Amino acid sequence: MRVNRKNLFAAMALWMAAMGQAGAQDTFCNPLNLEYRFNLETGTYREAADPMVILYQGDYYLFASKSGGYWWSEDFADWHFVAPDKSLDIEKYAPAVWQIGEWMYYTSSESGAIYRSKNPKSGRWYKVCDNPHPWNDPWIFVDDDQRVYAYWGSGESGGISCCELDPDDNFKPLTEDVVCIKTNTEEHGYEVGGDNNESGNPWTEGAAMFKHEGKYYLTYAVPGTQLRSYCDGYYVSDSPMGPFTVGKNSPATFKSRGFVTGVGHGGLFTDKTGRIWTIDCVNIANKHWFERRLAVFPVTVEEDGLLHTHTAMGDYPLYVPGQVPEGNENASKGWNLLSYGKKAKISSLRDNRLGKFALDEDMRTFWSAKDGSEGQWLSVDLGTVCTINAVQPNFYEHEAVCMDGRDRERATKYVIECSEDEKTWQVIVDRSGTELDLTHDYTELPEQVEARYVRITNKGEVPGGGCFALSDFRVFGTAKGDKPVAVGGVKVERSASDRRCARLSWDASSGAEGYLVRFGIAPDKLWNHYMVWGETALDIRSLMTGTSYYYRVDALNGNGVTEGTEVYDDQGAGTSIVACVAEGSKP
Repeated sequence: MRVNRKNLFAAMALWMAAMGQAGAQDTFCNPLNLEYRFNLETGTYREAADPMVILYQGDYYLFASKSGGYWWSEDFADWHFVAPDKSLDIEKYAPAVWQIGEWMYYTSSESGAIYRSKNPKSGRWYKVCDNPHPWNDPWIFVDDDQRVYAYWGSGESGGISCCELDPDDNFKPLTEDVVCIKTNTEEHGYEVGGDNNESGNPWTEGAAMFKHEGKYYLTYAVPGTQLRSYCDGYYVSDSPMGPFTVGKNSPATFKSRGFVTGVGHGGLFTDKTGRIWTIDCVNIANKHWFERRLAVFPVTVEEDGLLHTHTAMGDYPLYVPGQVPEGNENASKGWNLLSYGKKAKISSLRDNRLGKFALDEDMRTFWSAKDGSEGQWLSVDLGTVCTINAVQPNFYEHEAVCMDGRDRERATKYVIECSEDEKTWQVIVDRSGTELDLTHDYTELPEQVEARYVRITNKGEVPGGGCFALSDFRVFGTAKGDKPVAVGGVKVERSASDRRCARLSWDASSGAEGYLVRFGIAPDKLWNHYMVWGETALDIRSLMTGTSYYYRVDALNGNGVTEGTEVYDDQGAGTSIVACVAEGSKP
C-alpha cells in the first residue's frame, strides 16, 4: 500500500498537537485556565475570587468563591473539578481550608459553618459546627504546635483581627479578639482607592497567614477588588497574634498594569518541592465589580525576611509549580509576547469591538464577531516570521447568558493555524472536539513553529449563546530581530508635599514596544513594577511615606528585555540621580 508522505506528516503533526494538549504541560500562563462559572443571578459574566490552594494527601486543592465547587490536581497542570453534594455550603464567599490530622476542614465568609472531609475528591463533607465566631473573609492557620488561629476582616477603611480557636471544642474562641492591623492610607499609598491609587477609601479584606522560618507573615487585600490597583500588603511578626510591623517593601503582591491586573485577596502556599507561591484574584470589572479570574505567581522570602512576589511579566508563560528549574527565581520560561499592537484581520464586527482590542494587552477591551456562528475568525500579522512556542486565546462573554452557571451543551471549540505567507496554513491547536468551556485556553506547543500569521477560527456554538469574542489573542515566542536599546533620559520626581507619589519620565527607546518600570527599597530590591505600553511617563501613587525608593526603566519587545543601565533614587544624591522637584497633588 502506498502512503502519501505529505498527508502522513500532517496527520502526525495533528496527533502530536492533540497529545500535547491532552497531556500535562510544564508551563502555564495567567489567568489560570479553569472552567470559570457564570454568575447565577445574571448569567452574563464569570466570577472566581478569594482563592486559596492547599496541599492535601499529595494533591493540590484549589478553592475560590462562587465556583460551585473546587478543583484538585496532582501536578498543578491538569485540574479536576469537584461539585460537592448538599452536605457542604459552597455558595458563600471567601472559602477557608486547613488540615488537622487526616481531616481537611472548610469554612467561609458570612459567618460560615465549619465542615470536614477525609475524601474531598468525593464531594462528601460532614458538618462540625455552626460558625463559632462571626467573621468575613476568614483564614484559619494551624501552627507547628497545632494551635489554631483565625484571621478575618472585611470593611471600608477597616482592619484585620484574629483570635485563637480550640480545635477540640468545635473551634470555639480561646482568646479575646486582637486587632492585628488597621488601614493607614496617610502613609501607605497602595491602600488609597482608584485604579492608580488616585483617591478614595480602601476596602480592607482578604487576610491570610503564612509562616516561614519562625516569622509570621500576615497578608491583606486593598484597596478594592474592582480596581486595577488591588494588591496584597503584608505585615510580619514573631508571634501569630502580633504585634505586627508593616513589611518595609509592602505591598508584597502588586500588578496594576499589563494584561493581568488587580492581583489581591489570595494566600501563600508551597508546592511539592517547597517553593513558595501565591494565588490571587484577577480584576476585569467590565460587567460587574465581581467579574474576576485567578492567577498564580512565585514568591521569594529573602534572608533578611522581606517577602515579595514576582509579578513582573507574570502574565507571560511560567513554569508550573513543582517544575521550576533550580535557580529560576521568577519561574519565567523566557518567551516573549509577539502579538501586542500588531495588525488584525477579522471575519466580522459587532458593536464596534475592533480587532485591535484583541491585541492591546487589556482584559477590559475585546474584539467581537457579529455572532457566535462557526467560521468566525481573527488573524494577526506578527510583522515578520517568528518562532512561536505558545498561544493563549482569552475568550469574552459578549452577549452571552448562562443561568445554569456552566453551559454543558456548548464548549469552547476552535482551531488555531499559522502561516508564513497567509496562503498555506498549518493547524497548531485543534479544540474542535473539546467538551470543556475554557476561557483562557493557554497551549504550549509540543514543537515550536516558524510563522508570521496566526489565525483563530470558531468551530462551534459559543457557551452561553454569545458572540465569538476575544479579550486578547496572545502569541508567545521570539521575534527575529534585536532587543530595544537601553532606556535613557530617566527623571524621577518624588512629591515633596505627598511622599506617596512620584513621577517618572524617560526618553523613548528605539525598538521598544513597552517598558517595565521597576521600583523598590534598594538598588537590588526593585521588586514592584508597572508595565507601560506606548508611553514614556508614569505617575506612581503606591509608595510608603517613610521609605526611600529606587527606580529602573527596562525596555521590551518581541525579542526580549533590555535592562536599564542605571538605577535612580528619589533623594537627589549621586551622579545618576535626579532631584525630586515636583509637588504633585494628594490622592
